[in-house]
Amino acid sequence: MIKDKPYLNPNFKLMNVSDILPLNRTYLSRVFNEGFGESFSDVVRNYRIREAEWMLANRMDIPVGQVGELCGFSSPSTFHRAFVQSHDGLTPNRFRKQAGAE
Repeated sequence: MIKDKPYLNPNFKLMNVSDILPLNRTYLSRVFNEGFGESFSDVVRNYRIREAEWMLANRMDIPVGQVGELCGFSSPSTFHRAFVQSHDGLTPNRFRKQAGAE
């Protein structure tokens, strides 16, 4: 996940992981739930959010609306909603402004 960043592909699914690891989808889902304490989709969303945080803080040349797309979110609204939920109401724009002030 960290090296290859497959989560940047908006079509990345649990099936893609089961293609790489010789485990059936049901077992693999349980591995994520028990190992990470979160569902596969939550784990992927968190990786995408962390990538977006880095881009927002370090790539001022990339418009905020494009950051979500580059991080694997299916739409700007999906990115915005996920980001705000994971940051207690802080929007990507405000996050960028705060990161730029540091």
